[in-house]
Amino acid sequence: MFYGIRGKIHRWIKNFLYNRTFTVRINDETSKIFYTHSGVPQGTILGPLLFTIYINDLPAKLGNQITPALYADDLKITYSYKVNNKLLQDEINLVNDWAHKWGLAIANNKSYVLYVGNKNPKTPYFIQDHKIEQVELVKDLGIYVDNKLTFKKHINIICRNAFLRVHQLLRTIHTYNPKIWGNIFKTYVLPILEYASPIWNPKQKDLVKKLEKVQKFYTRSALNKLQKFYTRSALNKCRKTKLKYKDRLILFQLEPLLFRRYYLDLVTIYKIYFNLTSLNPTELFTLNSRPSRRHDYIIQVSRKNSKTTNSFLNRTIQIWNLLPKEIFINHTINTFKIHLRLCLPHILEKLQISI
Repeated sequence: MFYGIRGKIHRWIKNFLYNRTFTVRINDETSKIFYTHSGVPQGTILGPLLFTIYINDLPAKLGNQITPALYADDLKITYSYKVNNKLLQDEINLVNDWAHKWGLAIANNKSYVLYVGNKNPKTPYFIQDHKIEQVELVKDLGIYVDNKLTFKKHINIICRNAFLRVHQLLRTIHTYNPKIWGNIFKTYVLPILEYASPIWNPKQKDLVKKLEKVQKFYTRSALNKLQKFYTRSALNKCRKTKLKYKDRLILFQLEPLLFRRYYLDLVTIYKIYFNLTSLNPTELFTLNSRPSRRHDYIIQVSRKNSKTTNSFLNRTIQIWNLLPKEIFINHTINTFKIHLRLCLPHILEKLQISI
């Protein structure tokens, strides 16, 4: 009722949650009936919302020096310290007490500590008497983060998963339509290679080539399968020649992965700048009020160092500030995307960013 839910809706939700039972079924065998004392039914429409409301007060319980990040039942707390290494343990105790009070259990086998920095004393932390496991790599909402804050291992993992998917597709799909081959790659492989790419888009040449290698292999293999199908067609001339990568991209209506990642970077900046996300742009970068020959949306970030030179903002803002004025004529994201596809290749070429 604290959130304004009253009357019939409140009574319905109470009835929906109260005195629920469940059984466990394996093949044709069913366990005895168990009663639940807390939680929400999985797979329901209201379940995620009710759980979010249930744990909504947890971040407010933590201290101001702690940075919490909460997504569903996944909680991360970060703390940068030079003197007081006891504060983080106190906050862990607070979270544990809160969970115990409200009938929730912290999964010890899913709790980890990631120490960052060469001079980190690596103070051990505990959940009651259980020492939290130290790891050098942790998966955070689909992104693998290591203790050096690089994404090399993440890229290695997604490339491996993408190659596995590609081999599955090449074994099972049989079609002589290049457009279908292109659509298959966009549907089943690109999501693996581009999930949250603004976070980890690499600058190192070896990682850029490793990512592009997946699409190169796919287009080359798909072309080989096409050539086996065709005997008399417009593609017959390809039987005696090997199409270059750029030509294969045209054939399958695909784009270089490098281009797509920078495209997604800039679209994300656009959404942040024009308040199309929940992020506050003034907390991330400085809006330049001085007139510019380029456009009126020049932005700046704080000084970069060797650790942040390829961060999302530092990597993307250089290109953003080089965008032509015409791209911002109509303040709609669809118009921005159309113009961006036309001008971005020239900017990347100017900055010597290539595969």
